[in-house]
Amino acid sequence: MTFRTLILRSLGFHWRSHVGVVLGAAVGSAALVGALVVGDSVKQTLRERALQRVGWVEMALAPSDRFFTQAAVSNAAANLPPGSPYRLASALRLPGTATRQDGSARANRIQILGVTPAFWNAEASAAVRELPPRGVVLNEALAAQLRAVPGDDLVLRLHKPSALSRDVPISPRSDASVALRVRVHAIATAADLGDFNLHASPGATFNAFVPLADLDAAAGLRGRANLLLLGRDQSRATERDARSLEAFTLDHLRNLADLELELLPLAGGREVELRSTRIFLDPPVLAAARTESPRPILTYLVNLFRAGSNTVPYSMVTAAGPPLVPADLAEDEIVVNRWLAEELEVEPGRSIELSYYLPDSGAPLIERTNRFRVRAVVPIEGRHADRQLMPEFPGLAKAESTHDWDAGFPLEHPIRDQDEAYWKQHRGTPKAFVSLAAGRRLWGSRFGDATAVRWEVPPGRTVSEFRAVLETNLLAALRPGELGLNFEPVRAQALAASAGSQDFGGLFLGFSFFLIAAALILMGLLFQFHLEQRASEIGTLLALGFTPKRVRRLLLGEGLGLALVGGLLGTAGGVAYARGMIQGLTTTWRDAIASVPLGFHVTGGTLALGVAAGVVVCGLTFLIVLRRQARQPARALLAGGAAESGAGSGTQGRLWPGAASGAVVCLSGAAGLVVAAVARGETANAGVFFGAGALLLAGGLLASAVGLRRLAGSA
Repeated sequence: MTFRTLILRSLGFHWRSHVGVVLGAAVGSAALVGALVVGDSVKQTLRERALQRVGWVEMALAPSDRFFTQAAVSNAAANLPPGSPYRLASALRLPGTATRQDGSARANRIQILGVTPAFWNAEASAAVRELPPRGVVLNEALAAQLRAVPGDDLVLRLHKPSALSRDVPISPRSDASVALRVRVHAIATAADLGDFNLHASPGATFNAFVPLADLDAAAGLRGRANLLLLGRDQSRATERDARSLEAFTLDHLRNLADLELELLPLAGGREVELRSTRIFLDPPVLAAARTESPRPILTYLVNLFRAGSNTVPYSMVTAAGPPLVPADLAEDEIVVNRWLAEELEVEPGRSIELSYYLPDSGAPLIERTNRFRVRAVVPIEGRHADRQLMPEFPGLAKAESTHDWDAGFPLEHPIRDQDEAYWKQHRGTPKAFVSLAAGRRLWGSRFGDATAVRWEVPPGRTVSEFRAVLETNLLAALRPGELGLNFEPVRAQALAASAGSQDFGGLFLGFSFFLIAAALILMGLLFQFHLEQRASEIGTLLALGFTPKRVRRLLLGEGLGLALVGGLLGTAGGVAYARGMIQGLTTTWRDAIASVPLGFHVTGGTLALGVAAGVVVCGLTFLIVLRRQARQPARALLAGGAAESGAGSGTQGRLWPGAASGAVVCLSGAAGLVVAAVARGETANAGVFFGAGALLLAGGLLASAVGLRRLAGSA
């Protein structure tokens, strides 16, 4: 008889005694397999959602506060290399709100996306692609929120983008929102790309898609977009192809309009000026403009001029170099025009104070005051009468009256009739001039330290020729990436985000720890009891010449066979357990996963891993039980194991004081963890939960062992 045959026959002979052991192994394996299947289901669901929200898009250029021309994207798409598997699409993405026209439902914080047919997934329905003017396509989440169906009328409200950041004090604070009345044309599913979002969000994404032309007109952006999508329709595209197309696309964005810059000839003179639709010139732009003797200019709005008891409110001051100010103008000197000198009653040599808000102060509106000495008084003529020195400050530049200003902050100083008359006649012509160094020290910020750069047209060149040279030099020196026009690998980021989320498999293994531990303890006790019933059989084997090591191998082989049977039975239970968990996570406990609809996913590898892990854990449990069982003499075992307690009583007696101390330590540690967590307000801390639970379980087991030992001793 072979060793394997002996194990199989022993399993068959003792099958009634093995039922409990198999059931214990099945419970432990079911918990292991179920936890792993739940983890796989969550991971696969998150991966699918990540791919659904980016659709066909591989890379995206999505600057947070910049816009480029739609024409550049169309030109790049039209000039794709023949046979290229890639495609491009531009879109305009703006935040907003949506309400039913009757006001019965509302959704806040939605994405309003202006799109073209090129935006949608290849398998998108015709109803979604054929979006008519003044129509809107809602994704399923937004449609459910608004209880909207095709044919319903909605009102979309969006904030018009501003040229200035709202952190700048002179940025308008009025509600520059626009209402767009639309009719629901269709409902986009996730397969259509209805859940499009470049960034993972904890809750549902609310998307409203309108024709790009409609949203562009409503926002007043004049053919601009802020979203450029690059992707592929065919699997033959490679990463190298993607990088080449990225560079190809960025080349089409290398024009001044796409960089939000303008190079304009100044009226009435041989000068050319570079300005930005963003008001302040970015540092890379200033660095690129250091050719052909540039003259940077910084103009800012100050709150008040004061000289003694005389004041003049809300005026433009320009910081520049020659010829607007003397070349040797000190940083504490100022040049004022005649109108301001007369209002303040000052002359050269007198001191005046100048108060202003720090450009970086944002909502707190931090005001500073500096004192200057008047260097000269100039007439309002020639260069000092140039109203183009004031940038197109939103809320100010187009105002016909000072009473129409939206300066971005409350006008605390009263505007007099003479101030209104100055605005009517001279508009934003600066009333004072300081050195460029002084202006940058006072009004330089993270937004930039110049509002324009000017050049004198050299003799022998026409204005148009010189402008063309400047444009060529600027574009050669500027890189779109320096201005925030960078492609991001959104598909790779989405997959990385889904893979890096909470390990739900490990989490549910932790939740199942006590169940697994209890199953293993029960299984070990049943196996121990079974071995005690077979003491005479084990003694016979030893008496026949079997070594203790060979006997342990025989018993371990039986145990592993039982563990394998239990693991296979537990697999079915684990799958059912996982289904129940996923059902709970999508219904009763859906807040735990931010209302993400989970799907059930199971793989053969996960089931095999669960069974293998269950067998290994059960095998270790059997090894612990078998450590001493076959070490007893054959004579004692043939006598029914009566000598066991005597042989081991001394050892066991020495262990009980340690067990009692261990119980006290474990129970005290569990109580300490709970008290500390409550004191720190960390009652939802997973580490505290598992740590305190484990200590409580260990302490309870040790305390029970001590109590049982004492009961046995008293008996």
